[in-house]
Amino acid sequence: MRKNRPRAVLEQGAASKKKQISPELRSVAISASLGLGVMAVLIFLCGLLLSAVDVPLAVVSPTGLVIGCAGAAASGFACSRFNREKGFFYGLLCAGVLFAALFISGLSLTGQPPTFYTAIKLFSMLICGALGGSFGVNLKRKW
Repeated sequence: MRKNRPRAVLEQGAASKKKQISPELRSVAISASLGLGVMAVLIFLCGLLLSAVDVPLAVVSPTGLVIGCAGAAASGFACSRFNREKGFFYGLLCAGVLFAALFISGLSLTGQPPTFYTAIKLFSMLICGALGGSFGVNLKRKW
């Protein structure tokens, strides 16, 4: 039998029993979103550059690799700054999430199977994410 408790107390008890998302997983999701935002801005700027200047088509693919690495490094850096520990691991994790997002979107848009360039992009993004995470943990705080 239920006691006569206020409704707010009953709802609070039910809400506390729900599964909470861990802070580490939340920081990875936020950092991966930040990395996607960095990549979107860089892609926009490169698109402006490509439309203004006559650039050879062979430059587009390496530029995409550099943009992916920059987004992975920014994501790993942000995640390790949030957590203040395990920067290498969190950088790898954020870079893996970003690569998975790029791989799935690229596969759904083009329909072409993965190539050797896909493996190069994966390892490059993982290395840049791990380096960004390591820099984020080891950077001194001023406050």
